[in-house]
Amino acid sequence: MTCVKIPRVLRAATNGVGEIEVFGNTIREALDDAARLMPTLKLHLFDEAGRVRHHILCIHNESVVRGPEMAEHRVSPGDEIILANAFAGG
Repeated sequence: MTCVKIPRVLRAATNGVGEIEVFGNTIREALDDAARLMPTLKLHLFDEAGRVRHHILCIHNESVVRGPEMAEHRVSPGDEIILANAFAGG
């Protein structure tokens, strides 16, 4: 299993839960499993077409992983994925 860490801003969608243990071989599969376990979280992670929302990014093994990269970025049991929001500005 892989641990997905939920930021405080999304914990209302997880009934206050800060970590979810999920299955998956990629970040995308892990997020899909997290959404299956916490259906309200799905609305925050995925758009109407089922794509990861553009403002969602994940941190895994000190790498920032975004959008389409999540489908190919491999994870191993015991790994940790940190959900985060991308920020823009200047």
